[in-house]
Amino acid sequence: MEKCAMPAITGTSSSEVLNGTRFNDKISGLGGNDKINGGVGNDHLDGGKGNDHLDGGKGNDYLSGGAGRDHLDGGIGNDRLHGGSGNDRLDGGGGNDYLHGDGGNDYLHGGAGNDKLYGGAGNDKLYGDKGIDLLDGGKGNDLLDGGAGNDTLKGGLGNDTLKGGAGVDHLYGGDGADTYYFGKTDTGDAHQSKADTIHDFSANDTIKMEGHYDYAAGGNAAVGQYSVTGSGSEWTVSFHGADGYHDIHVDGADPTGHIAFV
Repeated sequence: MEKCAMPAITGTSSSEVLNGTRFNDKISGLGGNDKINGGVGNDHLDGGKGNDHLDGGKGNDYLSGGAGRDHLDGGIGNDRLHGGSGNDRLDGGGGNDYLHGDGGNDYLHGGAGNDKLYGGAGNDKLYGDKGIDLLDGGKGNDLLDGGAGNDTLKGGLGNDTLKGGAGVDHLYGGDGADTYYFGKTDTGDAHQSKADTIHDFSANDTIKMEGHYDYAAGGNAAVGQYSVTGSGSEWTVSFHGADGYHDIHVDGADPTGHIAFV
């Protein structure tokens, strides 16, 4: 007859390696710079004080970094990660994950799956990767990169940079002077409802297009080719170049004069 799952594994004030079992474990690092491995099972890992490394492993895990500069890796499964105070790194791994940086200047990477990333306070970097992701920067001057998939990006408070990536994306800069960046992997056709949309463009915002649109169809012009059509608060920006074209829907202020090539 199998034993019941271990109720809890608790560390000390020293730096330790704490390993879970094949059951659903609750592991608390307490003080010190700890390495905590959940293993298989739906585990609850709490780093506590110190600069900790938490690895959920397989299963739907809950990871909390606590105080310190922590690295949280959800592993395989639908995981929930909270960085806590400090400048933390959160990697969701495979599965539909929820990542919250909390305080500090954090790095969040959703990985494969349909993930939700929240930066919280601080100047954070959020990367959705594959899947249909939601990225919310919160307070601070944040960088949001949706990656592949039809993503929703919300800058929040601060001067944010938003890059939708491949897919049909919805971008909300929020308060502040925000930059919307479109690169070579972005494509959009307004006539087929496949264009990215900027929902709250203001006179303080900027649209930046990567340099592959710096040339006219013949490849000889040394300046960007684009047109702006629309009126009121509904606009379409169309970029034209040797490598193709790209349409962007813009809701809000007239984007004319707020477009740059990089």
